[in-house]
Amino acid sequence: KKEFRNLTRAEEAGVRVPHPVAMRGNILVMELVGKGDNVAPQLRDVEMDVEVAKRVFDKLVVYISMLYNRAGLVHADLSEFNILYDDGEPVIIDMGQSVTLDHPMARRFLERDIANVARFFKKKYAFGSVEDIWARLRDDEEADRQKRGRSNGYQDS
Repeated sequence: KKEFRNLTRAEEAGVRVPHPVAMRGNILVMELVGKGDNVAPQLRDVEMDVEVAKRVFDKLVVYISMLYNRAGLVHADLSEFNILYDDGEPVIIDMGQSVTLDHPMARRFLERDIANVARFFKKKYAFGSVEDIWARLRDDEEADRQKRGRSNGYQDS
């Protein structure tokens, strides 16, 4: 139930995740990400040129911000293992452990998610930083605050 709810919230916020189709009891049916019967590869197993990798990094930064600022969620286990690469785009998976912003560990999980994504791209492609991701979160939150005239209490570390 939690994963279905988290996938729905993420998708409604504009994040590319497997589309949740149905849920019954403990069974969740969702879209297969890939082509035919072939599941899209994990990001860690994909070789990209630097230009494509920068585009994927930028898209993931947008997704982290959308999860946080629009869906009110933190993935809580985001890394190259929980990101698929499908048709040139990242797809975030394994949303079952995601938490809402009022969770006592939400900030810590967000810091870890950001560090994991930055570490992967820095190690494999020699670009991307924690600061780049925090800056996007801060800028998007400020834009959302101005639109809505309210604040969710987020501050950059």
